[in-house]
Amino acid sequence: MHKLFFIFLFFITTIASTEEIIQDSLKDGKTKQFLKTMLSSYWKKVGLPHERLDDIFELLTEYGHDGELSMILLHEKYPDMADSSSPFSANYKKARAKKFQAYAKSLLPHIKEGVLLDFGAGDVQLVSTLVGLDSTITQAYATDIFPYVPASTHPKISFLQQATPDSTPFNKESIDTVILSTVLHHITPDVRRSLISHLYSILKPGGRVILVEDSFPLTSPEARNDLEAAFFSLSPKQRKDALCFLDWWGNRLMKNRAEIPLPCTFKTTEEWVFFFKDFNFTPIKNDFEGFPPIYTHMVSPKAILVFEKPEEQNRLKVESISVKRANESQTVTGILPIKGVKINVSIGGTKILTNAVDSKSTILYSSTVYQWRETAPGLSSPKEKRSWIVDQILQNIQEAKENLKEIPIEGVGISWAGPISKEGRVIGPNIIGFSFSDLSPEEQNAGGVDLISLLKPSLPEKWKIQILNDADEEAVSEFSSKGETAGTLLILGTGIGAGFYDQGTVYYGPENYIGRMGEIGHHILFNDKTNQYEYYALTSKGAILPGKSNRFTDRLSAPAISQRFLKFAFRELDLDVKKVFTYLNSQEQLFSLIEITSFFQNGEFPFSLEERVLISITKKAKKGDERAIRFIHAMGVEIGSAFQACTKHFPEKTFLNQIYLAGSLGRLFGKDVYDIQGNEIFLNGIKDGLKPQ
Repeated sequence: MHKLFFIFLFFITTIASTEEIIQDSLKDGKTKQFLKTMLSSYWKKVGLPHERLDDIFELLTEYGHDGELSMILLHEKYPDMADSSSPFSANYKKARAKKFQAYAKSLLPHIKEGVLLDFGAGDVQLVSTLVGLDSTITQAYATDIFPYVPASTHPKISFLQQATPDSTPFNKESIDTVILSTVLHHITPDVRRSLISHLYSILKPGGRVILVEDSFPLTSPEARNDLEAAFFSLSPKQRKDALCFLDWWGNRLMKNRAEIPLPCTFKTTEEWVFFFKDFNFTPIKNDFEGFPPIYTHMVSPKAILVFEKPEEQNRLKVESISVKRANESQTVTGILPIKGVKINVSIGGTKILTNAVDSKSTILYSSTVYQWRETAPGLSSPKEKRSWIVDQILQNIQEAKENLKEIPIEGVGISWAGPISKEGRVIGPNIIGFSFSDLSPEEQNAGGVDLISLLKPSLPEKWKIQILNDADEEAVSEFSSKGETAGTLLILGTGIGAGFYDQGTVYYGPENYIGRMGEIGHHILFNDKTNQYEYYALTSKGAILPGKSNRFTDRLSAPAISQRFLKFAFRELDLDVKKVFTYLNSQEQLFSLIEITSFFQNGEFPFSLEERVLISITKKAKKGDERAIRFIHAMGVEIGSAFQACTKHFPEKTFLNQIYLAGSLGRLFGKDVYDIQGNEIFLNGIKDGLKPQ
């Protein structure tokens, strides 16, 4: 069920002007030919003068840069298109009227008994047809932001004008069925989210939303006719341009409705499903209807999707798995001394934090966070890089020692971001000088670098040095400080790892594991053929398999997610770097054009850019940016799905029922971005991904 998240949503929201809609559609020869062929077929069927189409398209091609002028010229040349009493208009209205019987019949099976609302209807034509076909509809309302006359004389039918595009006058839980027929792509993303929240509130438990949209599935289905074959031969951008043009054609040219907004905010059917699931709707139907046989202004490919508001008992159901964020201000106490004081140094992929703690977990000293990656010099050899890192650790220890003055120190604890062998050797996948490629063949065979030997000559002889994986050390601190006996700390940062805390101690994996189960960033790999994550540690007995690509950490660490977002925006903003730059800076000036260009041209991606991209995604989502909201949820689902590839093999382990997120990404990404139930979208995405596939 989660495969489509990994293909990842290509059809993102853009706001286009009328001129852009016409020009983008007609400057491309293949798109233009498809539109002419399709419209010619429809006009012939309904008795409209199809021989005009070549002339109309040529005029639009020449004057499409000015939408208003092109309309004036068209109506001057063909005045019957703007004359409501002309034979042209009569044939068009007749064709429109014909559609409603067939259209209404396709909706009938999904309409629930009771009160019906056709939101953004424009008129009462559809609800009138439905009431005539279904006697179980007790009351039917049509609403629109624009007024409609004349009023219906049918006792069951009423038209109400909306005060705003995202509201209705109805009470909470008073409607049984809502129809949204080609409405949502006329609404900007921020208003759309507000509208769906409102519709959810007025629907009764078990009530339905029937969504009819100009849309198509992400994966091209088998074509049922020549028109569908031609449409799916277009690229994703060409298909979108075609939808935008047909929206303009139907509302501006055919209906002459200049007041209807055309923001061109179309989605694929998969994206509509994901969108409604964000609001706690359950999808119960997703049908691609293709091209209607005789519709005129509604000639775009259509999809009918049905969503249901859960019944009360389902909404109140609490899932057994808990996903929370670790305390942002949590100070890791580190490895506790037996007596006296221990200096603990926590080193991750970007920073070093040092503290001193006594045997009662009292923190006697805590340093500021040292961002080592920002100050690391451009060293070339692994030996130079390793020496520099060791120097940074020793300097932090010395600073702590000086602050403690005469307090006796028992030793040093190292919290290390990476694999640790049973002999205490370390590998630091994201620490310079310690990555697997930086190791000599002898060190690779031995299980890593002997870090203790590198530190010991510079420390007092009596000091003991202990090394613990950072995830394990932080898990012990996180759960023991809360008085809990079991839980999982999932670290999402520069790399990915986990600390499994079971009955007051670290769980390293099954008895036959020679490695550490917490190295999930390297144990879980994405399979391109199946579009799913797979757990490889069972065969390697917990050891890391060198040379593997598509690892959990390669795809979903902080740098990976920030780069994926940039590439995603680039692909959906017409491969235009300037558009990506403008989008990123739409709320505040966080980025320069030079650094964005450098990333796309040269692959340069400094840590400071990673951090700002992640901050920008969350800030945009808080302000209702639909692209950012969708991305945050999708990343959550993928993280959950990847983690589930591991956890499904250990169903008896209770520590997997309580997951805390740590690391820069885990603590802050998507924080305080909520759905209408007040749940964080990122955390809910992870829970969705954790469900069995």
